[in-house]
Amino acid sequence: MLALRRVVCRGEEYMILKRYLSVIVISIVLIAPCIIKHFEPSISKISICLSKNYLGISCPGCNLTGAVHEAIHLRLLSSISMHPAGPIALLCVVFALLVSIASLLDYCYHVSLPLNRLYAVQLRMNKAFGVFLVVFWASGFIPPAS
Repeated sequence: MLALRRVVCRGEEYMILKRYLSVIVISIVLIAPCIIKHFEPSISKISICLSKNYLGISCPGCNLTGAVHEAIHLRLLSSISMHPAGPIALLCVVFALLVSIASLLDYCYHVSLPLNRLYAVQLRMNKAFGVFLVVFWASGFIPPAS
C-alpha cells in the first residue's frame, strides 16, 4: 500500500511509467504487423491503410511496416526500396526502447543517467523522422503501396 501511495503522490514516477508504457504500446503496434506478415503471408496482401482504402492515395506511412520488417532481417536494400524511411524508423524505435529501459533503471535502481538529455534527443529524432517522412512522401520518392 505504501508503494502505491508513493507512485500516486509523486508525479515524476507516474510520468516515467506512462512514458515507458506508451513506448511499449507503440513498439507492439509497429512490430505486430511484421510478425503477422511473417507467419501469415496471405494477410500481407490486405492493406490496413485508411488513406489507401478510402481515398485511393498512399499515405506517408504506406509500406513502412514492410520496410521495417525487411530492416529487422538486415535486408537494407529491399527495405529502402519499399520505403526510404524503413531503417530510420527501426532506429527510432530501438532508441525509444533504450531510453525507456534507461528510465526504468533510473527509477528502480537509482542509476544516475542523463535522462533529460536522452529525452531531448528522442524528441529531436521523432521530429526529424516526421519531417523526413512527409518530405519524401510529398516529393514522390515513396513507392505506392500495392
